[in-house]
Amino acid sequence: MNQAWAYSAMLAMNLISWAGLITAATPPPSTTSRQRWWVWEPKTLRARMLSIAGVVVRHARRLYIRFDGGAAHRELLEHGLSRLRSTA
Repeated sequence: MNQAWAYSAMLAMNLISWAGLITAATPPPSTTSRQRWWVWEPKTLRARMLSIAGVVVRHARRLYIRFDGGAAHRELLEHGLSRLRSTA
């Protein structure tokens, strides 16, 4: 059981790291120097990015994700997701 947990934790860390590398190639122009999220530790990345509330919305047979407008790092998350979407 410990080995399975270690493998799943390693896989999760790799997914977060690779997503960060892909989306960090071109940060959005409005980011300030304190919001350079690609240099955050994985724990900080999870706390700031993955805790943003979102709702899955269906419109015209397509699925969209709407994020909380008041979230501090919402713009960075949306930029990263659009960058991932454009590479796929």
